[in-house]
Amino acid sequence: MAALHEKLNESGGRVVKRFTLPRIIIFAFLCAYVATLVYAFGWTILSSLKADDEYLFDKISLPKLWRFRNYIDAFNVLSAGGKNMFVMIFDSLWFSLGTAILNIMTSALMAYAVARFKFFGRGIILGLAIFTMMLPIFGSLPATYALYNRIKILDSPFLLIAYMTAFGSDFLMLHALFKNISQSYADSAYLDGAGHMKVMTSIMFPQASSLLTALIVISFVAGWNNYMDVILFLPSYPTLMAGLYVYQIESARQLNYPVLFAGLLMSMLPILAVYIGFQEKFMSLDLGGGLKG
Repeated sequence: MAALHEKLNESGGRVVKRFTLPRIIIFAFLCAYVATLVYAFGWTILSSLKADDEYLFDKISLPKLWRFRNYIDAFNVLSAGGKNMFVMIFDSLWFSLGTAILNIMTSALMAYAVARFKFFGRGIILGLAIFTMMLPIFGSLPATYALYNRIKILDSPFLLIAYMTAFGSDFLMLHALFKNISQSYADSAYLDGAGHMKVMTSIMFPQASSLLTALIVISFVAGWNNYMDVILFLPSYPTLMAGLYVYQIESARQLNYPVLFAGLLMSMLPILAVYIGFQEKFMSLDLGGGLKG
């Protein structure tokens, strides 16, 4: 097996990477993995265009009659708790946006305070943030349910305040970023008469805009796909993902799979739109600030 190495091309001076056996194996494995994803996605699209009896009879073949009407029927058929698909989309939007904005806002404020100011107990706060990430989420569900019920936010939009945690991986990443931004930026602003709030909002946060945007998008996607919390804590406000799950349970014997697949595919459109719209932010993500000498 040839050793992995790089050499300079004498004519152009480019770095040329030779294909070796380990690289070929890794590349083949990744191609096979991508092929499974493409196959599953393509199969879902084809299945969503079949008639219900056709799907039950043959799940592999191409549709004999392409039923694009399944996507229209999804808005009439798919429901949960008496809420149709339009209401579930609206609930998905306010729940996902609310959790994303409140979570990242509180994490950013806490991370900035711990990273930029020296005060008693900030090491304890940082250790507590790491410790909370080791706690089992599902093991604490009964206590969480009892707490939400006690403070009267269960099955209410006020449940969003529970996502103002300020801890977790978002806090740690923002803390590392704010910790590495040069203090010279803040010192220059202080000399010009700026206060702490001005420095934070006009200097520090703009330098973290790429990371903040990325974290908000990731949190939005997580909230959009979060169906378990909605089923447990917001049963009267089913989101799209929670509603589709409930629909499968309630209509197990009369489940129209092509219409369900059509609803699942449409539920992916907002996520794809968000990723396409913010892909430049992800590609240009900068995790550190500095001064040019």
